[in-house]
Amino acid sequence: MDLGEKLKAKGKDLFAYGGKDETAIGNVLHWTFGDYAVKDPAFKEAYLSNTVDWSKPEYRSMLKEGLERFKQLNAYVRTGSFTNDGSFAQQAFAEGNVAVLFSGTWESGTLHKLNPDLKLGFMNMPYAPEEQNAYIFVPEDGMAANAKSKHPEEVKTFLNWLFSKETYAKIQKAKGSFSAMPGVGELDESYTDVPNWLNTDRVISFANTGPVPSPTWIALGNAAQEYTFKGDADKSIDKFITAYNKTKSS
Repeated sequence: MDLGEKLKAKGKDLFAYGGKDETAIGNVLHWTFGDYAVKDPAFKEAYLSNTVDWSKPEYRSMLKEGLERFKQLNAYVRTGSFTNDGSFAQQAFAEGNVAVLFSGTWESGTLHKLNPDLKLGFMNMPYAPEEQNAYIFVPEDGMAANAKSKHPEEVKTFLNWLFSKETYAKIQKAKGSFSAMPGVGELDESYTDVPNWLNTDRVISFANTGPVPSPTWIALGNAAQEYTFKGDADKSIDKFITAYNKTKSS
């Protein structure tokens, strides 16, 4: 918050949301859920299986905390980065008009192309004290195969080639991405701290990659905006819970 005020005085922004589609608007809530999940095994199980009972006072209180932090940070966010395409936020960061790009470890390649001289690094959002903080992480690349395919051996051959260390190292270099597997390709200097994230027991998935279905995540983003600009937390929370219950797993 202090840094946000100092940057404001210089006509710059603390950060911009670099997500796309439905992910950018509610990014802070990834860490709200993740922080609670690493502290509460019962919530973690319900969260990952999309079966959270939000009527519980402690879970409702958590939602309120997330919305409040979202609102506080809004004072230091690049105008329009909630809803603009992620390229607007990337450009603002590459040009030095934003101190932090609120996104993930898939950004390095794009940022280096926008500004080859840019020195950057990745950090985990400081939502909680470091020794308690959740690490929000999800593998970027995957592959689905038809279990009833008449050509399973060909599929295996292709996958073994694609995800071999040699081939994937080339993909990683072309994309400027980070491999979660050690010994694959060269680690871009911007990712120096990232491998350490995976050495804790506090790693949790992004909310919108399974735990919270996309339509519900959009509803959460809308709730966060509504609270930010209209100020009725209970009404915003009720709308999210209604949307969540519609897609809740039985």
